[in-house]
Amino acid sequence: MVAKAYSIKRLRTEEEKQAAAEELYENLRDVDSREISAWTWDVAREVRESIFMSDEAWAAREKRSGALIAVWGKREIQGKPGRLIWCLGTEKVKRHFLPFALESRVILKRWARKYRRLYNAVGAFNEDALKWLAWCGAEFLEPFELEGEKFYPFEIKGD
Repeated sequence: MVAKAYSIKRLRTEEEKQAAAEELYENLRDVDSREISAWTWDVAREVRESIFMSDEAWAAREKRSGALIAVWGKREIQGKPGRLIWCLGTEKVKRHFLPFALESRVILKRWARKYRRLYNAVGAFNEDALKWLAWCGAEFLEPFELEGEKFYPFEIKGD
């Protein structure tokens, strides 16, 4: 068994959340920035709000360098069953893709069992995320267009 080259930690304090938001924004993958830009002109604010408005937010960092790999979380939206889920990454996701995909799938399955339904939308151009979500059991719904970009709403249902 190969030791993981990254660690995962729940972001609990204001300082941890703020530091993660700043580092994530500075190193955000182009595809994630493109998705956010279709929804809002203020990418930095959206990154920060994603972290601070979540019920839980988690960060993966490289063990050796401490560099941020990805941040993800879930939040309750009033009047909607289940939880809205999100994940934003840096280019370092590519280096850790397989072990990170395996571990994150376990997390999503656990959340789906607990909340019965996970949901969000993903850009049609975000091919890696589409493949990963499908592998995690996502069902894609009718696409919609926003600011000239095509998005697929998705759901992951629990047992």
